[in-house]
Amino acid sequence: MCNLCGGTHVVHEINSFSIGFTTCPECGPEPKEQFRARMDELQRRIEIVETQLESKGA
Repeated sequence: MCNLCGGTHVVHEINSFSIGFTTCPECGPEPKEQFRARMDELQRRIEIVETQLESKGA
């Protein structure tokens, strides 16, 4: 695991008035298949929450 980004492939640059996000210079960008798997899991979790809210009538 990268010591700079902690395995997230993202580095946060904190300035006095803003926060910037850039690709980790040591790891590079996240591989496409890893990104797609993460987004698929997020979409699945969103759909579960939506169905729970619909069943509760919210």
